[in-house]
Parts: sequence; structure tokens; C-alpha cells
Amino acid sequence: MARQRQVQKVDNFTDRTSEAITQSNYNGKIILDAFKLRGYSLVETPLLEETDLFLRKSGGELASLLYEFQEPTGLSVSIRPEFTGPILRYLIENRSIECGIQRLCYFGNVLRGPDSGQTNREFRQLGAELIGGSDCRADAEIISMAFEGLRSIGIDDTRVIVGDIGLIWNLLAQFRLSERAQ
Repeated sequence: MARQRQVQKVDNFTDRTSEAITQSNYNGKIILDAFKLRGYSLVETPLLEETDLFLRKSGGELASLLYEFQEPTGLSVSIRPEFTGPILRYLIENRSIECGIQRLCYFGNVLRGPDSGQTNREFRQLGAELIGGSDCRADAEIISMAFEGLRSIGIDDTRVIVGDIGLIWNLLAQFRLSERAQ
């Protein structure tokens, strides 16, 4: 009888110990509690979403990072690589997006393909979305809340890099590219 090779953990995935899980949950709770004090509600979205949700939101940038497959009904689905798209879908489906400013936060696993540049392909992501705030005060709120959350778990040496996707969209629109190419 031929000897079978030993099944091993897939590269760039991590087994987590009880201590690591406890620490992650503890840190997450502290940060989420700080978010909740500012009026953010915790939302949990499904691990699987229609692939089109991520392609519409991020286009080609995210396409290579997706774990995409067809479910038995034939629908193309992906394991979530981030939370912003699912949060927006949640708000639209529940008509909450029509109710003015929405403050939501999340904490859960995401999965990105091997081209993501991440050390680990599966990791926990914690964050907040302020939807409907259209001025710099909304950005300032998110940035200050991120600093506050990190400080609350003892991380003081941080920096923020701010970008504006609107500038990039305006630039790409001048080249008359398809939405997917943009």
C-alpha cells in the first residue's frame, strides 16, 4: 500500500492558539466599545457575497484577490476580502442608506488571495464606516476614532495616510475606459 503524504496547513494561513484568540477578541472588544461610545452600531455581514459586489466596488484592483467560486445554484460568490462593499449592500438592502448619516462598525474574518501582499491571507479586520457624511468632519471623525481605538489597546506609534479615490476616478474617466478597466 502506497504511503500518503501528510496533509499540511496551506501557505500563508495561520493556526491560532487560545491565547492569540483571547487577545484578539479582547482588543476587538475594547476598540468596538470605543466606537459604540461614538454612536457606531456593530453589524455582521455574511462571509459569502455575490462576486459582483466586490467587482463593482473595486473593479480589477480586487479581482485578483478574490476567492471566487460558483455555488450549486450557479451564482458566482466570493469569500469577503473586505467589509466596505458588504456594509454598503447591507445599508441599501435595508433602505438604511436613505436615512441620513449611518455609523456602522464591524469585526470579522476576511480572506484575500495570494497576490494580496498580505503575510497571512486570512485575517481579522476591524473597522468603521461613516456613510452619508460628506464633509471633512466625517473623515476627521473616522481618523480620530482609529487613533483612539489603537491607543486604547496600547498602540501609540501610528501614522495615517489619506487618499482620495474621487481624484483617481476623475483622472481615469478622462481616458474613456470601461468601468471594469477603471
